Formats: sequence, structure tokens, C-alpha cells
Amino acid sequence: MEVRIADNAGFCFGVKRAMKMAWDELENKSENNIYSLGPLIHNKQAVDRYKEKGLVEMDNLESIPSESKLIIRSHGVAEKVYTESKAKNMEIVDTTCPFVKKIHDIVKDFSDRGYKIIIVGNPNHPEIIGINGWCNNEAIVINKLEEIGKQETEYIKADKIAENLNTKYIGKNLYVFHEVQSTNNIAKFLSANGIADGSVIISEKQTAARGRSGKVWNSPLGGAWLSIVLNPHVDHSKLPLITLATGVAVAKTLE
Repeated sequence: MEVRIADNAGFCFGVKRAMKMAWDELENKSENNIYSLGPLIHNKQAVDRYKEKGLVEMDNLESIPSESKLIIRSHGVAEKVYTESKAKNMEIVDTTCPFVKKIHDIVKDFSDRGYKIIIVGNPNHPEIIGINGWCNNEAIVINKLEEIGKQETEYIKADKIAENLNTKYIGKNLYVFHEVQSTNNIAKFLSANGIADGSVIISEKQTAARGRSGKVWNSPLGGAWLSIVLNPHVDHSKLPLITLATGVAVAKTLE
């Protein structure tokens, strides 16, 4: 059997960097313990070597003594970990991958400016947990397309809407949110990713709703703001009539 190793086999740049930084700290450690918040990387054999060298792995910050040296692993952590560790006078060795750190900065910047953050990934993965921690853990985290949009909020119940629909396909797929920037933005994203024709995106509130000619406005809490994904096979000159027809249909339904 011939075994060929790929050119890029092995650890990525961020993991190599984290391992070197952590090993250098352990090589020069004093009698005091050096701690990591969770495993340094996702590789048990490699992590065991670091434990043998003296790295103490802990699951939470509360269990680590004040004024200790703390290694932040390559996956990165939430913003509050930095705040709480500094409050305990800990010395931080930050091995967060620079690419992950850049995502932290982007998430915090846009979150502070009022944007709703959507993260695509496993919600239980430490890297995703860390990223979410830079927008006050308020991001929408999805692992696959089907998870976009909770099926109900306090006031909008998808199952109740479906029970009263008398349509062939419009509204058969409902994506319900409490708050988004724009249902149109989400509709555009879903449409580009093969969502079913006639899918409806509903939100109780919009913070940066989009309209024609680039117009932007806020839609306050208390409404049912929605967008419908349609791929009509009609002449382009007649497309503007779809918006008018849809508005009339919604108005008649509400009556």
C-alpha cells in the first residue's frame, strides 16, 4: 500500500501558532501553574503532551485562582472572559487564531452599530460560542439552512398561520423571527441558496428594512413585517405588478 501525504496535511497556521506560544510558556514556567480554559486544540494526543508538561486544563474561569497565568486557546473566547480574567488579575497569554480574532472584531463592530448577527456553525463548538460572546450572546446561530427562522415568537405562531392558509405553495415554508434588519435581505440570501418558491419570511420588528431605490427604514415592534420569495416566469416589464398584487392580497387577508 502506498500512502501519500497531502501538501497541507497537519495543523493549520492558527493551531501551530497556539501550540508554540503555549509550549514556550510551559518551557519557562515557574512553580505556579499555567491554566487553559478548555483544551488548547482539538487533538487529544497533542493536548496530553502539554498536560504532562504542566498545563492545567479547566472548564470555567471561576475554578482558576486569581493572579494565575491563563492561556486563551486558539478557538478564542467571549469578550467577558477577558473582562473577568482581568478582574482576577490574571496574566493572559492570548493564542486566539488571528483569523478568528478578526471575526471577533467584525462581530463586535457591527453589533455595536445595531446590526443583528447571524453565525453559521455548530452552536456548541467553542469557536462559535466565543464569536457569539462578542455580540452579547445575541446572535442567531444556525447549523444548516433549514434552521433559519424559529417557528414562532411570542406573537407569531407558524403553525397557526399554516392552519389558515388557503394557498397552493405560498407560505408553505415559514421563517419566523422576533427581530431582523430586513426580511428582504434574508429572503435574498435564502433565494440564492435554493429555498422553495413561495417561502415567507416574517419578523415582528425590522431595524434596517429595505425597499425599492435603496430606501431604508425601521419597522417597529408590534407588526408582522414579511417578504415572500417568488421566482415568477413572466415578462420583466410586469414584475412591478407583483408587489401591488401581493399587497392587495395581504390586505384582503387581514380584512
